Amino acid sequence: MGFTDEISKKVNQAVLKAKDKLHDHQSSNSTTYNRPAAATPQGNCPIQLQFYTHNIRQDAKNRMENERTWPERMPGVVRLIRYVSSSNPTLVGLQEVKNNQLNDIMRELGREWTYFGVGRDDGKKKGEYSPILFKNSDFELLSGKTYWLSDTPDRVSKGWDAAFERIVTKVSMRHRQSGKVINFFNTHYDHRGKVAREKSSFQILDLMKKSQGINVLAGDFNSEPKHEAYKTLEKSLIESSKGCRQRAGFEHTVTGFTLGKKESSIDFIWVTPNIPILYHEVLDQTYGNYLCSDHRPVRAIIEV
Repeated sequence: MGFTDEISKKVNQAVLKAKDKLHDHQSSNSTTYNRPAAATPQGNCPIQLQFYTHNIRQDAKNRMENERTWPERMPGVVRLIRYVSSSNPTLVGLQEVKNNQLNDIMRELGREWTYFGVGRDDGKKKGEYSPILFKNSDFELLSGKTYWLSDTPDRVSKGWDAAFERIVTKVSMRHRQSGKVINFFNTHYDHRGKVAREKSSFQILDLMKKSQGINVLAGDFNSEPKHEAYKTLEKSLIESSKGCRQRAGFEHTVTGFTLGKKESSIDFIWVTPNIPILYHEVLDQTYGNYLCSDHRPVRAIIEV
């Protein structure tokens, strides 16, 4: 499962079936980017857009059991991005990305890809990024901003009982072909702070309320469906695995680097209500004979 043409064909068939049922390398080291919006009318014909989230596992000094080095894992991470983006215009959200990893990924993807995002430790290059990647040919970046998940979201800060600084990256994108505008949020909640996770959900929902149009949120929430941080989001958004017309792939997203142990799901894609979710899949992160991350990636295709 994962990268074959046969699987890609099956995905396209599933999306079409679901639809029938419904009748350069650019970067920003600033926390904010705004581009004057052109007067492009919103298209009337429905289009399919894909969203992808993957915690790629940081380039850590102390590796987990069976974890390979980042140079060994990197080709698998890149290959997955290339695979999923080959069929639909795709917005990619990654987590646990250090600056050297981001540079490697962008170099391998090539000049047609761009990213927006900053390091959470200094608002520049230090610490983990939660970057959003996209093809210049598919999307135009209208605006972008990084918020810290805290009581002081506009500056580098640690929120509530969190162990680390945590961020949400927001971009407003215009799909070039249709002119439709999408707000995409990519985040990584704290792994220790229960209060921080719950308040992060409220903070992001508040940001979404201030963002006109279609909102999509993706990331590693360090929260399972039984937890309050998840339940808070569920009151206002649709989680793609529950609201999709077609579902494929694995059940859980967290595996560690040793398959066969206890798995869980903390990586999700959330969509504005009343937006058709055609397809949801938890993909295989196997590359060769090992895993490129301790998380499986998730993708969802919507119609707007």
